[in-house]
Amino acid sequence: MRALFAAGGHAEALVVFEETRRHLADELGADPSAELTALHRELLSADPAPAPAAPPAQLTNFVGRAGEVAEVAGLLRVARLVTLTGPGGVGKTRLSVEVADAEAAAGVCFVELAPLRDAAGLPQALLGALGLRENGLQMDGGARTPVDRLIAALADQVLLLVLDNCEHVIDDVAKLAARLLAACPRLRVLATSREPLGIIGEHLFQVRPLDADAAVRLFTERAGAVRRSFTADPGLLRRICAALDDLPLAIELAAARSRTLDVDDLAGRLDDLLGVAARGNRTADERHRTLRSVVAWSWDLLSEPEQRAARRFTVFAGGATAESALRVCGTDGETLESLVDKSLLEFANGRYRMLETIRAYGAEQLDAAGERTSLRRVHAKRVLELVRTADPHLRRAEQLEWLPVVAAEHGDLVAALHWAVEEPEVRTAFELLASAFSYLWIRGASASAAPQATALLAAVGEAIPDGLGEEYAACALLAASASASGDEGQRIWQRHRAAAAKALAAAWPGDRPGRYPVVLLLWMMRNAIGPDPEGAFALVSSQRDCAEPWAQAVAHYVSGFGHLGEGSPRRPRPPSARPCEASAPSVTGGGSPWPWTRSPGRPPPAATAGGRSR
Repeated sequence: MRALFAAGGHAEALVVFEETRRHLADELGADPSAELTALHRELLSADPAPAPAAPPAQLTNFVGRAGEVAEVAGLLRVARLVTLTGPGGVGKTRLSVEVADAEAAAGVCFVELAPLRDAAGLPQALLGALGLRENGLQMDGGARTPVDRLIAALADQVLLLVLDNCEHVIDDVAKLAARLLAACPRLRVLATSREPLGIIGEHLFQVRPLDADAAVRLFTERAGAVRRSFTADPGLLRRICAALDDLPLAIELAAARSRTLDVDDLAGRLDDLLGVAARGNRTADERHRTLRSVVAWSWDLLSEPEQRAARRFTVFAGGATAESALRVCGTDGETLESLVDKSLLEFANGRYRMLETIRAYGAEQLDAAGERTSLRRVHAKRVLELVRTADPHLRRAEQLEWLPVVAAEHGDLVAALHWAVEEPEVRTAFELLASAFSYLWIRGASASAAPQATALLAAVGEAIPDGLGEEYAACALLAASASASGDEGQRIWQRHRAAAAKALAAAWPGDRPGRYPVVLLLWMMRNAIGPDPEGAFALVSSQRDCAEPWAQAVAHYVSGFGHLGEGSPRRPRPPSARPCEASAPSVTGGGSPWPWTRSPGRPPPAATAGGRSR
């Protein structure tokens, strides 16, 4: 009777009792024993057919992941354990619900693990979800463990077991899943977690944020639910969604605020990402009510070294290579890998990256730890080291390999400049601007550094800091690149040009090289239409015998245009091919694609510090 009941044969177990009662009466004239009668009463009061817990019914449309549902369902046909991983709020639970609904015909049991406070209640949670209660209907009178009961109940069942939110009991879930899969050959497991279970046979499916169109559609639908006839500029909605990393939960929380806030107001608050999504569903689990609670749930599961590394990583504005992350965060490779596993960091194309929503929370933790100033200083020094290392390579044959390396650090370069100017760390700021000078010019991005250069010059005035004369001249050229958008750059240039000219001449006397040869060329280009083209021409031409090959090549190249003092400086005489040809070997460095080396009869690039070189 117990065996039949455990296998779901409730009616059959009652039939066995009735047949036994009649047999005893007919053959022996006796009634069933007290034990058998008690078991009969328990059978009569038991649920006739315990049903596994179904996935929770959803109240909203499922947006943007139909292809992923099909992909996960297909993966479950060839793999017995699939884990959906990703950061909090990315939609792992919702995706698992949709997959479970699609697989309902084959049998599904959905187990919500978030309410568990510790792993001790894990087997009981599964037993409860399967509809198996602790009672006297166990074949061995209660001697077996809950795990044994699970194995007995699932041994021959065709079932998809969904284990949702495993991260806080990850070790015990991994052990239990491994044991169930080994003992129950027809069982499949779909887990959701912010990190993998890490057992043999596990197939990982990384749940990504929504694509751009789906994110905007989700915002529009959810906002329309709280505000009738909701309409907004798609471009503005796209900006909001992008700032929220296209995370579905963050978008839903932000859209809910459109009941009391216009979209323009919402967009204006994007500098406070955690505040934008600070109000949520009252019936939701505590950790899903606000964006802050979503991130805090993951954060609190980290070890102290992981929390330290994560909060320090927030100083990176555009991600980081492994070497930069290790040095700035003061951590080890294993900790970084663990943060990737736990969805606090992403790793792709050789770089670590942190979602902006997580970064905002981590930045608060960095402030609370009192580490912001020291970490920003370490970060700025690291960026300075990177651009210094790259600078000479940008003037050589390996330019094309190094440009993408520096371009990947552009966001961090701007962030480091911003901090160094505001702090102020004057020396670091000047050195950053000068070391990045070649890169900014080649990429046509000089204007992106113009605000920092302008602020730095305003802070120091015309008093050049000791040992930074050449850096001062580079800063003046970068600040002048702002003239493309108004007269401010021209006023700055006029104010600082004379001091910069003296500093540059002192740095490049002709018998020894300075540090930044590209500044010479840009100085010539900028002054070609200024009040003193002759002085600039003389300074650059004096480098013909300089020990720096690139400066020497530039001197030969400029000589091909004759003395700018002859005739109008705005219309120099046609260049001579021979000096330009002489400059080619030094400038190309064996293959660098500088444009003027290809056509000696062409004039130099446009006379602006912000032009592109190629």
